[in-house]
Amino acid sequence: MKSKIHEFSKKIKILVSKKLIVVTALFLIGNAGFAQAADLGKMMYERADFLYKTQKFDSALVFINKAIKATPNSEEYLFKRALIKEKTKDIKGAIKDYKACITISPKPIYYNNVGVIYAIGNEYKEAIKWYEKALAKQEDYAQSWVNIGVAYYYLKKYDKACESMKKASNYGLKMADSFIAANCN
Repeated sequence: MKSKIHEFSKKIKILVSKKLIVVTALFLIGNAGFAQAADLGKMMYERADFLYKTQKFDSALVFINKAIKATPNSEEYLFKRALIKEKTKDIKGAIKDYKACITISPKPIYYNNVGVIYAIGNEYKEAIKWYEKALAKQEDYAQSWVNIGVAYYYLKKYDKACESMKKASNYGLKMADSFIAANCN
């Protein structure tokens, strides 16, 4: 009886051992798949970035979409796609991607860039709202101060335009100085 129990115990150990090997192998294969997806995403991103820099925006969009498919929640990839979509005139898509970036990490550049899109469309009041959101995240974000100044200028609110440009200059963006010299007392 002891030998049967001993033999049965050996068989169980072998089965457990085999199952552990199989589970471990599956785990490693699964993780390798994730690593490969991340590597693929990075390769596709690098290609998209190169195409963006060489102003081949339609091709860049194809590769950045593949990068995002491989790594869906990459803030860096979504930001690059937003920039590419701006260049391909997919304004709604660009805004959607900037908002996705904001969800991941609310950086002032994302709010500012949405504001720029609205300003390009002559929607200055909406643009100002987005620039103000950028400044709520980082008060010394000088680019948004310049952009607000430009928006106020087009809205014929010259005092506010000058005030914003002076803040931009105070925060180190010296390009505002020429506007101040030409338009402000």
